[in-house]
Amino acid sequence: MKVESRIKEYPACQAIDLDENEKDVYRGAGWKLAAFDGGKLAALHSLDSYEYRADESFNETVERATKHNFDKLKNLEAEGFDCWLVMASCYQLCEPERLNADDALSAAKLARRIGEELADG
Repeated sequence: MKVESRIKEYPACQAIDLDENEKDVYRGAGWKLAAFDGGKLAALHSLDSYEYRADESFNETVERATKHNFDKLKNLEAEGFDCWLVMASCYQLCEPERLNADDALSAAKLARRIGEELADG
C-alpha cells in the first residue's frame, strides 16, 4: 500500500486517518516527521526534538534544528522508510507532504515549519 492512497480530502485539509495499530504510535499533536513502512505508520518524530540553546540567535536555532531533522530524515530513508511532514492532530495526520533527503525542497519545507514553530513559540 502507498501512503498516497491513504490521503483523504476533508473540508479543512487533506489528512491520513490512523488505524487502530497506528494510534499506538501517536503521542500528541504538532508538526512531525512521519515514517511509513509499506504504507503503515511506523514512527513519529517531533520537529522540536532538539536541544534548545539560549545563546543562539533565531536563525542559528532554525539552521541547527533543520539540520537535526534533515539528518533524521536521511537516517529514516536509509532504513527504508517513506517520510512525510505532517501535522499530527486527533489521530489524523493532516497536511501530509512527502519528503525526500535528496531534495532541497524538502529541506526548505522543514526549515519553514521549524521557523514558524519557533516564531510562534
